[in-house]
Formats: sequence, structure tokens, C-alpha cells
Amino acid sequence: MKNKQLSSTFCICDEETGGIISEGKRSIRMPDTVRFNQRFYKVSQRAIDVLTNYNHLGQFCKLLENIEYDTNRLTISAVGTKSIVIKQTDMAEILGLSTRTVNALVKYLKEKRAIFKIEGAHYINPSFAMRSAYISTEYLEEMLKLDHELKTYLPEQVQSTINKLERAELAKWHIEEAEKI
Repeated sequence: MKNKQLSSTFCICDEETGGIISEGKRSIRMPDTVRFNQRFYKVSQRAIDVLTNYNHLGQFCKLLENIEYDTNRLTISAVGTKSIVIKQTDMAEILGLSTRTVNALVKYLKEKRAIFKIEGAHYINPSFAMRSAYISTEYLEEMLKLDHELKTYLPEQVQSTINKLERAELAKWHIEEAEKI
């Protein structure tokens, strides 16, 4: 499709008198960018580099349809309804696999730190894939404990804040230990 310079002209005229009431001209051209009306999932380079078993990478990508916006938790949700946390039996149904195969998949994804299990729910590691541009920090501390490398994917300002909080926590621990002696 070649982007040609086209124009559209229009005229509103009075049929009885033949007089022109208004007229106009506008150009028609293809825009520089186009938005697709569909959901997008952001799969990072880390996911592609780390998940070297392509079957598992494909199954991982299929699970991304169920990422909860803002938390990266795997859920079954719809507008106006309460989210249902996805269990491994649900994953088997979603992927069309046996429960045994899904158990092996989840084990592989946990070993690669692509997925976490926190408080009984599965979360996608935000350094592997995300649904939104931002993620709630509610479970970030737990995620950082499970994947120390995750910190390197955070913006520098957030890394700096985390380092300060960790130093403050360590200093508090040292003070408490010194008081015990």
C-alpha cells in the first residue's frame, strides 16, 4: 500500500438556488502509527534467553493470557467479577495438557525463576513478561528473595531505594544484636 497524497472535497449547496452554503477540502493519508484493538503481552528478552526449551517457552506464552493486570498473578478474571487464582489443574485445562505435564512445566519455570509461587498463587516474574507497563510492589520483596537477578531489571532509582532500605534493615538488625550482648 503506497501512501499517496489524496484529498477529499465536499460541498453543501442549496438545491433550489444552487448557491454553495459551505465547502471544504481535507487530505487523506495513512497515519505514521496504527493502534491494534487487542490485548498485548510483553515478553522480555530474558524469557527468550532463559527458557531454552521452546515447548516450555510456548506454553509459558500461552499462560500470559491469564496475567492479572498490575500484579502479574495468574488468574481467571472478567470485568466485574472477582479474580480466581489459577491452580495447576487450571493450567492443564488452559494449555490442553495433562496435570503431570503441567507439573513438570511449573517445576521447570520455577527452576528458571520465570514463575513464582507466593501465598498459594502463581506469579509471572516481571523480568520475563508483563501485562502492563507497571507492577504493584506488594509482592516485589518476596520476588526479589526468590530471584536476586530481578533487581538488575529494575530502574536505577528503584534499585537505589531498595539498597537504602536493605542497609537500613541491616543496620537495625546489627543494633538489635548489639543490644542482646
